[in-house]
Formats: sequence, structure tokens, C-alpha cells
Amino acid sequence: MKSLPTRLFVLFVALGLTLLLAEGLTRLLSDVHAPLGRRDPRIGYRYARDVDVEIYVPESERRVRLRFNDEGFRGPSRPRRKPAGTCRVAVLGDSQIAAIATHEEDTLVGRLEERLRSSRSDVRWEVLNFGVSGSSTAQELVLYREIVSRFAPDVVVLAYFEGNDLIDNSNRLSWASRIYMDLDDEGRLFQKPFSTARASGSSWLNRNSRFYVWQKERVNRVLHRMLDDEGLNVRGGGGGQTYRTDDSPDLRHAWRLTRALIDDLRNRVEADDGHFLLLYVPAAEGVDPEIWRTRFGDPRSESSRDPAHPRRRIGRMAEGLGVDAVFLTEPFRAASESDAEPLFYNGEGHINERGQDLAAREIFAHLARSGTLVRREERCAHARAP
Repeated sequence: MKSLPTRLFVLFVALGLTLLLAEGLTRLLSDVHAPLGRRDPRIGYRYARDVDVEIYVPESERRVRLRFNDEGFRGPSRPRRKPAGTCRVAVLGDSQIAAIATHEEDTLVGRLEERLRSSRSDVRWEVLNFGVSGSSTAQELVLYREIVSRFAPDVVVLAYFEGNDLIDNSNRLSWASRIYMDLDDEGRLFQKPFSTARASGSSWLNRNSRFYVWQKERVNRVLHRMLDDEGLNVRGGGGGQTYRTDDSPDLRHAWRLTRALIDDLRNRVEADDGHFLLLYVPAAEGVDPEIWRTRFGDPRSESSRDPAHPRRRIGRMAEGLGVDAVFLTEPFRAASESDAEPLFYNGEGHINERGQDLAAREIFAHLARSGTLVRREERCAHARAP
């Protein structure tokens, strides 16, 4: 009879060989790729630097070229020192802005740059994509402070996503590993401690094991389906908490915190002589009544949730703060009602090319209509390189 140490040795060898076989088969037979993101102790999260790859993206069911610059964000590398005669727009946001499922030229950032460059021949516009999947307003505030401000943007667009930004801003409601801020007893913002040390093992496996990434994706899909069955899936803003009209103490705190974050970022942008623009990005359930009914039931009989509630809250917030804002809910709803073509991948995922283009058109039209476009172009046309 074999001894216990011998049996354990055989077991470990068999387990190791099984894992090696699983790793090899995953690399050979699947489209799984190493995660593109990297945790960063200073700004929370960014993408791998100086990467240009083509990967299959299940959401859009095609291969997409993804180019990440020397700062670890989507798009070409740009010098921090702005060239003379150049105007810059920096767009901050989450996965709706990073738009990994969309070709670079078809993203909001790409479409907006194309429109701006056609507006005036003596000014060169650059639109920089600082979207990061899983980001929050707090993390975007830190990103502006630490990196974006050094590019001297003339316009800073903060994309606020209706679906989950409210929840992601508060560590009372979200447990994801990201940078969080909170309010002290005087109502002032402060940054909570953030460390990447605990995630080092998972990060190594993410980078080096396709089988680990594959099984994690499958487990997450199962969990999402289970949460869907229970009506708790976070795709609806933390189980639809974003849409709740009967605020709990934690939700009231999240709304206060979100207001303070937007105000702080606006003040920093204006102190740097930039123009701040808040972009309200709706979720599919906030635009399409059928998707809303599928997830939350008939709004006429569900008094605790209202699809228009977050849009009204942010609208009042922007008006109270005197923040320039573009709201995409109404244009998206009008486009959905007039055309059968969806604005979201699979009707309810991230914004697709059509939605990205519509968002870019709305931003451009607002900048032109408000006079911001002309004022900024005049300044850029006569400015010398710093």
C-alpha cells in the first residue's frame, strides 16, 4: 500500500498535469485573452501601456483592434505639451466611453474628433479617451487630478452612466476594488485608502493563465444569470437601486457624494481654465420601456422605482451647481422610437456604433449652440505652445 506522502505526490502531479492540459486546450480552442486592464495604486485602474492588439469581443461578435497608448488609455499617444494651434477635449468615463466592443474610429471619441476637425481649418482638435471599464466618478476625479490635467484640455467631458455610477461611487453600496471617496463631518471630500496588494495574485493569474480567465468568466456568467432570476443583477444599477425613489440612508449618502464629486471635478477643470461638460449617458432600461418591464415590471404598478428618477436627480443637481450638461436620454429615446435599429449592443448592453455616433453629434451640437466651440477655437488659434 502506498504511503500518504506518495499518494499526495501523485495527486499533486495529476492535478498539475490536468491544469496544464486545461491551459493548453483553452489557448488552442477559445478566444479568451489576457485582461487588458492593470491595477494602479495612484489612479486605481488603467489599461496596459503601448499595446496594439486585435481580439474577439463577444458582445459585438467580431474582432476589434484595440490600441492603448503610452499612458494606458485607448487611442494614439499624445504629447503632454499641447502643440500651438491645438484644442483638446478629454473624455472621462467608464466602459461606455472605453467602448472596447467598438472600433476606435466609431467610438464617441473618434466621431467627436472627426466632427470637431471639420469645424475650422486653422485649429487642430484632439479628443482624448480616458474611459476605463469599471471606473466611477471618484476614480475619474483622481484620474483628472493625477494625469488628465497635465494634457491641458480645453474641454473636459465627464460621462455619468445612469446604470451604475451612483452605486459605484459609494463603498457603502459597492465592493469592487477601486478608488473611493467619502464625505467628512463637514461635507468635504476625502480619499479613502486604496491598495493593490491584495489583488497581486489574481492579477498574475489574469495575465498568465487563459484557463483562469476562462473559468472566471464562466462563473461570472452563472452568477449574473442567478441574480437575473432573483431580480438583483447589478446591470440595473445595483438591482435597480439607481432608480429607487424611496431613498435609503445609503442611497441618500450616495447622491450627496456624487454631487460633491461632480462639483469638485468641475471646480478643478475651471481652475485649470478648461470648460467642464457633464454628459448623462442613459442605460438601455432607462430608454426602452420593454427592457424596463422585463427587468423591473410595469412602472405604473412599481411605485418604488421610476425610470426617469435618476435623470431628474442629475438634472436638478446640474442646475443647482450651474454645471453645463448634455442629457442623452431624450435623444436616445427619440431615436429608438423612430428607428428599429438599436443603440445598444444586443439591445441592452453597451452603447453601439449608432449610439456612440449619436452621443458625439449631441455633444458637438451643444458645444456649437452654446458658443463654447467658437470661444475655445479662438483661444486655441491664438495660443502659443506652453
